[in-house]
Amino acid sequence: MNLNDYYYVSAIEKNQSISKAAKELYISQSYLSRYLSNLEEKYHALFFDRSSYPLRITSAGKCYLKYAHQILNLEKTMESEVEDIVTGNIGTLTVGIATLTSSYIIPYVIPMFTSTFPGIELRLIEENSDVLTSLLTERKIDLAIMNRPVYPKDIICEFILRERIFLAVPPRHEMMRMYHPENSPFCTLQKQEIHLLNDQPFVLASPKQSMGLYERQILEYYDITPRIVLISESIQTAYRLTAQNIGFSFIGETHLMDVHMQNAPGLFQLEYQGWSRTLSVAYSQKDYLPKSTRCFIQCLKKIGQKFHEGYYKGIYGIDIDDF
Repeated sequence: MNLNDYYYVSAIEKNQSISKAAKELYISQSYLSRYLSNLEEKYHALFFDRSSYPLRITSAGKCYLKYAHQILNLEKTMESEVEDIVTGNIGTLTVGIATLTSSYIIPYVIPMFTSTFPGIELRLIEENSDVLTSLLTERKIDLAIMNRPVYPKDIICEFILRERIFLAVPPRHEMMRMYHPENSPFCTLQKQEIHLLNDQPFVLASPKQSMGLYERQILEYYDITPRIVLISESIQTAYRLTAQNIGFSFIGETHLMDVHMQNAPGLFQLEYQGWSRTLSVAYSQKDYLPKSTRCFIQCLKKIGQKFHEGYYKGIYGIDIDDF
């Protein structure tokens, strides 16, 4: 069995081009073309329709790749299990971080984890949740820490913490006078009052970000049509723009850490139950999780619990000496 057969055909199918696949595999186009022809001759079947551009995979090619992916997944699982048995403390753990929330938690997790597995090299990749979901599906990272409303069916998620999402209101807006008592940390905006947000200026997060997805979900739920004045890649930038009376925004309570301003926006919970989002650690359901990876997940959960407890006491942060 030659695993290159599976890697090569998989790369061609992914790129829909022999030349692009050859470039990705660091081999020549002519070599890959001959390799594919020999493989097709071996099975007496064409895997790709070369008369179309981009290349179109045939039914025989789809059948071949279905089993090729299973074999490659088994190979990776076998390698992980053997490594776990033989070493248990040597290797690399690649973790994707999608949100500012994760960046607050990770500094507490790393020392806890490395004290147990000092031989594991940690690699952090910071991307938006869409990119990290793709990297997980392609098995290019081991774990991803992110908030998303929905996940693909081949991704397993484990709960870390839940944070409330607040509506941030400009300090000079009339809603502050009408509904937000002075010195109150946050107030509740009732359903019959939420219609006041129609046609109001909003600074929203990008739809590529998890907060951007939640914001649009909330606005759609209440049938609110905002007047979008800016799209920001930074939730804290949006919040600071609200403080300057540019427009409404949304903010998760973790993002309130380290934000101190004299004329801060008013915080409103939408209805009594409010809205929240869940921070999860995600991984491919096809992956075997070594002891070190399971330990990292348990460290995340322990830190997440501390943050979660602090939120309901109005404490946005924890003391590392607690651990």
